[in-house]
Amino acid sequence: MEILPCILNSTSFWYVYPMALFDTLINILTNPFFIGSAIFWLVCYILIKLLGKKRKYVNFFFPFLVMFKTKWLNHILKKIARACPKLWRWIWNIGIFVSFGFTIFGLYFFTSNLIDLILDPSIENAIAPLIPGVTIDLPMFTYLILPILFVITIHEFSHAMAAEADNISIKSTGIFGAGVFFIVGFGAFVEIDEYATRSKKVSPWTRLRIAGAGTFSNAIQTGIALILMLSFVPIISIGYGPEVIQIDTVLPASEGGYNYGNLFEGDVILSINDTQLDLQNNIDLNTILNNNTDLQCSIGDQLDVRIMDRRGDISYRNVTLGHHFFIGFQYQFVTNSEIEITEVYTKFQGGNNFNLLNASMRFNSINGTPFNKALGLSPEQYLHNLQSPGQVNLTEISGVNISINVDYIPLVFGAFEFRSFFTGLFFEEREDSVIVTRVLKNSTESGINEGLIEKGDIITSVEGTDINLTGKTFEEFLLNDVGLVVLNPTRVAFGIQRGTSFLYKQILFIPIPKSYVFIGIQSSPYWIPKNSFTRFLGGNFPIWLEREIFYFYMVAFSVTLFNMLPLPIFDGNRILREIVHWIIGTKLGKPKQKKIKIFFDPEESDYQLMEYNITKIIDVEMDLTSNPFPDLVDSIKYIPIDSIQDGYIDTIKIDLKAGRLPDVGTPLIVAIEIIEDEKAKLKNGIILGVGLVTTCLILANFILSYILLGNITFWI
Repeated sequence: MEILPCILNSTSFWYVYPMALFDTLINILTNPFFIGSAIFWLVCYILIKLLGKKRKYVNFFFPFLVMFKTKWLNHILKKIARACPKLWRWIWNIGIFVSFGFTIFGLYFFTSNLIDLILDPSIENAIAPLIPGVTIDLPMFTYLILPILFVITIHEFSHAMAAEADNISIKSTGIFGAGVFFIVGFGAFVEIDEYATRSKKVSPWTRLRIAGAGTFSNAIQTGIALILMLSFVPIISIGYGPEVIQIDTVLPASEGGYNYGNLFEGDVILSINDTQLDLQNNIDLNTILNNNTDLQCSIGDQLDVRIMDRRGDISYRNVTLGHHFFIGFQYQFVTNSEIEITEVYTKFQGGNNFNLLNASMRFNSINGTPFNKALGLSPEQYLHNLQSPGQVNLTEISGVNISINVDYIPLVFGAFEFRSFFTGLFFEEREDSVIVTRVLKNSTESGINEGLIEKGDIITSVEGTDINLTGKTFEEFLLNDVGLVVLNPTRVAFGIQRGTSFLYKQILFIPIPKSYVFIGIQSSPYWIPKNSFTRFLGGNFPIWLEREIFYFYMVAFSVTLFNMLPLPIFDGNRILREIVHWIIGTKLGKPKQKKIKIFFDPEESDYQLMEYNITKIIDVEMDLTSNPFPDLVDSIKYIPIDSIQDGYIDTIKIDLKAGRLPDVGTPLIVAIEIIEDEKAKLKNGIILGVGLVTTCLILANFILSYILLGNITFWI
């Protein structure tokens, strides 16, 4: 337990914590999402003031939601839907089954993902909500704005058109905005008469069509986005040549670079030693430098690089290849002569000093060479002049030397689980055996032995030699006792105990994949324009467009999947309700009396009672306890109305010209006679139970993703 020191050291605690709170407050106030949200709410407030009497068309729920209602769009949607209602109903009928299919798939997806998180968590199982400023940063959020607007707008308009195709009127349409601290979002909405839709006058098939229409349209959008992603290169190639790279930054020697002053920001690299770059065919800078083409690169080589500068002029530059060293940590200068480690790469990340260093450690020199930020004397500057990998000493500010590893940069996860070879496996060592604790996936984690060996397998022998780790590590056992040498991909026989079975498996060993050479640039993709129009758009336009299509796909699929879950706020709940009502049925009981409270508004004459199967209005009484002059108020005169024409009363119409009316907001107690469904509690209980189970399922995915995989900054 580490609680006591924190509690006892109260002086230190209260000295440090106010500063932390102050820094947090400053970070919030200066965050772009907060500033954008503040501007958003200020503009909304000014608009409401300018609207005056038309303010009733605005619902303002600061600081959560604002809705601007209108009716001019209703006529357009109505005209489209009722131009060919049979065709639309046929389309939305298909949508019912597609949408329900996503309900089944969504439940299966989150259930199976939860099982994977519990049994074998990996990064592809991570589920995280898209929260601007928390799980996604500002650059990514800017890409999401257009897809979110488009997906939500089409979703809502689809609900409206499905309703109009079945002669159910739209009450209003409009736009909404939401902004709380870091969250700013916009979209369209459609307000359908939910009360009329749920009446017995409307068939269950109509309700199902309306409920499934939004998700069905999003599913279609997902398919369109997928087709666009798969055919993006042929389409974009009409106006653009091959995809190459553009230099964003040229690193100086103090940051590990070798070509500062020779290459420049904005330069476009077309080819290297006549090897044409073509990212779409997997011929990129790393592919060339890591010797995966006919061109073989070595440290110290001079390469002829074909460059197109910002003016469009093409020339050749002579580029030097240096060492691509790796020390497995990030740092920052805290003074001119001291660095502080900010992050140490873990074993899984491919770190090579995870067992030697910790974040917040401070150093002032490397191998006796003092750091000096002003003069460019940094760890990278020292490594720039280093001739080979090995070990160097970092000196702490206390004077203690720590010997760390210098390697070439790894290209795979877990590269230095062993320092002599790579297996894609993680182990827990025992004296006479080794337990497999993780197997990297071949498709997403650069693994090479997935399917051959499993997490939990116990390795008892290698190449017929029983494991004995007394006074040695597993790697030392493999090198010395087994005599393993891995210069090329090699199969090694493991004796494995799996449960009650004993197996022999040929496990693949390869040399550690590393990047040995380095130019010293940071770059991004760039498409070469073919004509004046694409030159006007620029070589970065296809990059933006491709990302927009990807996020359009991601948002459309996410909305489709989540919206069909049987949760109270989603369309999946509506479909579930209809299915439950169809299975359980309805049993009307005897008439009962009930009281409903409404509030008087002198500008409104019609009051919807929001109850079904009302057979009669018994009485309407005023609650005048807060009125200082109750004798001056006349009795309310009203007329019961069946506004949706289903055979039952649903509205009372108050005569606003009859006598002296009560004050605005005066409670009116309406006594009614109603026939209730005796199976309503059972049906509502089933719907609520399914909703609670689904909520727990989603929350479990979010929580376990965070606990087991950390704070995922990106969704789903």
